[in-house]
Amino acid sequence: MCSKSSKLVLILVSVSIAITSITYVAQANGRVTKFQNQSVGPYLVSLGTIPETPIVGNLHLTLTLMEIEKQEFILDALITASGNGSTINSKDIGPINAVKNFGDPRYYDINTSVNTTGTWTFDIAIKADPGEITTTFQIEVVERNNIPAILAFFVLLILVTILGLSIRAFIQQQSKGKKRFN
Repeated sequence: MCSKSSKLVLILVSVSIAITSITYVAQANGRVTKFQNQSVGPYLVSLGTIPETPIVGNLHLTLTLMEIEKQEFILDALITASGNGSTINSKDIGPINAVKNFGDPRYYDINTSVNTTGTWTFDIAIKADPGEITTTFQIEVVERNNIPAILAFFVLLILVTILGLSIRAFIQQQSKGKKRFN
């Protein structure tokens, strides 16, 4: 026969597992899920960011390059990126060479950071067998929204408090049960 406190602990553990399983789906190797595509010359150039909605701070760019005519990814391109923001306080970026992703050579990765909000323009220069091109992507950088993180912290704090009180009540009940039998 289960006591009320052990039922409560079981419910809390179940709720905690459910909450953690509902969180955002993470892609293998932190892959980008949303790309901007541009057809330029013989190429289809795709650019995605992590985070998906860029914020001031670290920014990861992922590019793919496909030869349109052959419908094949180009795996041996030299790709560089340069960026600048729309405000006077924006610090220019690059040029930075993209690095092939070790897990999947179709992807080229660039790690950088942006220091201001607003529209950032990234010039992508590509050198590969079909030819050299330059294309431009615009990325909107926004201010970080801390409210979800604060709410998550308070929910976690409440859950830990409830769990702690439940365990305390369970231990107290167990110790009372042992005293009855002694």
